[in-house]
Amino acid sequence: TSAPGEGNASQYGGGLYVAGTNSRVYVGGNAGGPTAGAPHIEGNSAVFYGGGISMGGGGSQLIMYKGEISTNTCVNYGGGVHGRGNTTISLRGGSVDNNTAREGGGVYLTFVNTGAAPHISSLTLTGGTITQNSATRGGGVFGDTAGAVISLQQGIISENTATYGGGVFLNGGTFVMGMSGGGNHEAAVSDNTATYMGGGVDAHDGSTFTMNSGTISGNNASDNEEQTYGGGVELYNDSTFTMKDGVISGNSSNDYSGGVEVYENSTFTMEGGLIEGNTAPKGGGVSVGYESALFNMSGGTIDGNEAYSYGGAVYLYT
Repeated sequence: TSAPGEGNASQYGGGLYVAGTNSRVYVGGNAGGPTAGAPHIEGNSAVFYGGGISMGGGGSQLIMYKGEISTNTCVNYGGGVHGRGNTTISLRGGSVDNNTAREGGGVYLTFVNTGAAPHISSLTLTGGTITQNSATRGGGVFGDTAGAVISLQQGIISENTATYGGGVFLNGGTFVMGMSGGGNHEAAVSDNTATYMGGGVDAHDGSTFTMNSGTISGNNASDNEEQTYGGGVELYNDSTFTMKDGVISGNSSNDYSGGVEVYENSTFTMEGGLIEGNTAPKGGGVSVGYESALFNMSGGTIDGNEAYSYGGAVYLYT
């Protein structure tokens, strides 16, 4: 089906709620590809799931070619789009913008534990933008638990705001950025803001982040009254980040690490790529500290970063 919706309200799925098994929803297209016109799903509201659209699982798919999912609100999960339990969301074009929720301002992903194998919910961007959304956690995207998989192959996550994870917040989820083999910098997490942790990406509680290519730039973690961590990337509580290629540049924090913060049993492995031009008082490029946090560097370059107090390139602390 196509997906219209404007100015509606509900407990679940303010604009559209999809409950059927193997349902397929197209925005700005159909099974044959893009169509004429650019639909707007805007100004809708929900209490629990999906201010704009809520996908209820069962193998359902949301495919967006163009148009806008915009200015929707949800009190709880997924201001623009909510996906749970074996849902596939494919953003090929268009914009998810100016939506708000407590968690996942733009998109919220989670899985349903049925007692058997977890049902995976996935978001794949091969184009389009997720921009100017806001939340407490995950201004742009929230990936909740190991059943949430985010793949940013091309496209932009930008200018989103949150307390934790301005661009992307992971709570045990998986985030893969760029194409395998590197060389493609068209995937971008840029100009997002967190007031506490992870201006660009914030990975918590056993989350996994792999950067094959792309850029994480212009993000910041800034609050004048609190310590802040990881202008570009924050790793917390047993999370892992493997950087194979790409660029982390021009990010800032007003306390720990402009580029990458590695904290509390988390591990950052740098195999390639470039970390440059990031700024913070402690650890301009990378800061590593507290309870067995680990930084392994076997390749890549850390260059031209600035710390106002300690560790222009790398700061180690306990």
